Amino acid sequence: MSTAARPCTGSLQDKNGIWYTVIQVTVNGKRKSKWETTHLKVRGNKRKAQALLEERKAQYELLYMSGEGGSLDDCRPADLLFTDYLLRWTLTQKGNVSFATNQCRERMLNGRIRGFFDPRGITLQRLSPLDIEDFYQDLRTDGLKGSTLLHYHQFMNQALEAAARKDILPKNPMKKVDRPRKKPFTGSFYTKEEALRLMELFKGDPMYALIVTAVYYGMRRSELLGLTWDSVDFENNTISVAHKVYRDNAGGDARGLVISSELKTTASRRTLPLVPAVREVLLAERSYQHEQQRLLKGEYCRDYLSMVFMDAAGNLFTPDAVTRHFHAMVARSDLKMIRFHDLRHTCASLLVANGVDMKLVQLWLGHANYSTTADIYSHLDSGAQGTAAETISALFREVAPKSA
Repeated sequence: MSTAARPCTGSLQDKNGIWYTVIQVTVNGKRKSKWETTHLKVRGNKRKAQALLEERKAQYELLYMSGEGGSLDDCRPADLLFTDYLLRWTLTQKGNVSFATNQCRERMLNGRIRGFFDPRGITLQRLSPLDIEDFYQDLRTDGLKGSTLLHYHQFMNQALEAAARKDILPKNPMKKVDRPRKKPFTGSFYTKEEALRLMELFKGDPMYALIVTAVYYGMRRSELLGLTWDSVDFENNTISVAHKVYRDNAGGDARGLVISSELKTTASRRTLPLVPAVREVLLAERSYQHEQQRLLKGEYCRDYLSMVFMDAAGNLFTPDAVTRHFHAMVARSDLKMIRFHDLRHTCASLLVANGVDMKLVQLWLGHANYSTTADIYSHLDSGAQGTAAETISALFREVAPKSA
């Protein structure tokens, strides 16, 4: 990339033990510096400060590319690659989206988008609707489904819409691109009998309580791992989804695990009735953990005492470990193989098929929109009305607590 394509440079500076970002920009031919604090202590935070520096550099570059500072000829280069623009725009949006969304965008950009557009040398200014449609066809040839193409479409459209809005582009080429279509989704799930066999299969296993909770409540994997003891109210018989756990190798604890209160959507934060069978299983799990703490003493990990689901030594389960162990256990049984996420579909499908109103299913699962629930589960028969807690509780016989 030419020097003109990067109007901003930057560095980190230590000021009274705090990292500051120093951005150098050219305004009307004059070089100026802008200092901003990161609020990060110098000790142990250089990587985080460096990431913030890159984000701020990208924000300034987009600002200058839009013509709001300096010369348009210098700051909106004709040879700026489309993928380099996407990178800059993605960095400016990190604070506006969830960690998972940002990770997804980076994977798309650094994978198939760069793999297609960079060898062709397609610049932002010369990007055409045909280029984008050729990219979609390339994805289809590789067997990617319409739902996946939609993720690419939404990502690139948002970035290009911003470019058009800021006059970086005269117009958004996406306006002339057909939106990819996805086939109606039908998730795999277990029947009532299969779900009972699954819970029986895990009885006595370290993940037994997690599996039982997943079947009854259909929580996302990240929500299950983020469940805390103070979100389980045994007195008032409620259970709340208020945290999630995900992996971030650039941050988090020693294993890269992050416990966050930032959920997927606002609707994901929900409080539900505590089903009697789950209540007994969780009470037994809590007693088991207290006994393990007594037996193992100093060998017991005390970093996650507030969390509900962990192994016998007090270590928080990782998302990958949950999926691997689930698949390994199912593979040793005569149950059909499904994804761990399909336990969420199992819960929802059983509720709908047994008469629970679709709106209640939406609230039970924490879907942001009623249409999402209806689109996925409307093909199932629905009879008389009922409450989610009563129905899911009545579906299964009482599940025995895990023995210590």
